[in-house]
Amino acid sequence: MKLTGRQIFILSGFAILIFFYQFIFLPGRRQLRSLQETVIRKNRDLKLLENLCQQYQQRPGQKENSSLRYVDNSFSLIGFIGNLTDALDLKGNVREVKPLPQLSRQEATVERLRVSMEEITLEKLCQFLKEVEARGFIYLPSFQMKRHREKPFLLNAELELTILKKAAAVHPGKVS
Repeated sequence: MKLTGRQIFILSGFAILIFFYQFIFLPGRRQLRSLQETVIRKNRDLKLLENLCQQYQQRPGQKENSSLRYVDNSFSLIGFIGNLTDALDLKGNVREVKPLPQLSRQEATVERLRVSMEEITLEKLCQFLKEVEARGFIYLPSFQMKRHREKPFLLNAELELTILKKAAAVHPGKVS
């Protein structure tokens, strides 16, 4: 079977169409679909963030309740964080819980704890922060949040939690 010039032209045109479909159209369509999914996810995160900002601004008693709150001396910040990570199913996301040195002043002891989280969603991080904030006596002096490099829809977060405990009263004449 001998191919004529016209048949060769049609076969080469068909081969070019298959090439463009396989190596240009399909990857572009996949990338467009992935980009659309990312835009939807980012819009959802933006709405959540705007909602949280609005809730925070409308919080009652935010300005007048600026006095320091102390916790009971039996309260354990590490235990609280352990229970909270169990309750919110964050064990796989918490990389490190590191106690920092305690600072003692005349009237109080400051306990600090650094918590590092990896590959956590914005929703789970918000739940964690809401639970911490709901207590009212846990302070958050340092907070860093970064987007994960390989998985841009996940976050890495590092935060420092602080509590104040009243210093134990020293009674003269009592031996400890």
